[in-house]
Amino acid sequence: MRTVSQNSANVFAVSGPVVTAERMAGSAMYELVRVGYYELVGVTVGDPVLRTGKPLSVELGPGIMGSIFDGIQRPLKDINELTQSILYPKGN
Repeated sequence: MRTVSQNSANVFAVSGPVVTAERMAGSAMYELVRVGYYELVGVTVGDPVLRTGKPLSVELGPGIMGSIFDGIQRPLKDINELTQSILYPKGN
C-alpha cells in the first residue's frame, strides 16, 4: 500500500482498541492509516504511523448497495445513480 509521506508520525498512546497518534499534520478526518501489522496486540508508544491519503472505505458485495444509507437516511444507491459516485456533492 502506498503511503503519502514518510513523516515522523508515531503512536502517542494506546488504551485498549484506541490508538492515539502524534505529528499527524495534514491528515484528513477518517483517513486510512497503517499502525502495526495485523492486530493491535504489541502496538506500543513510538511505533510508526503511516498515512495512505485514502478515505476509510468498505467494498460492498452485490445487492448490498440498496440497503445502505448515508447519515440522513438517503439510500446510497440513489446517490450513486444521481452523481455516478458514492459521494454526495457539497450543499445538496
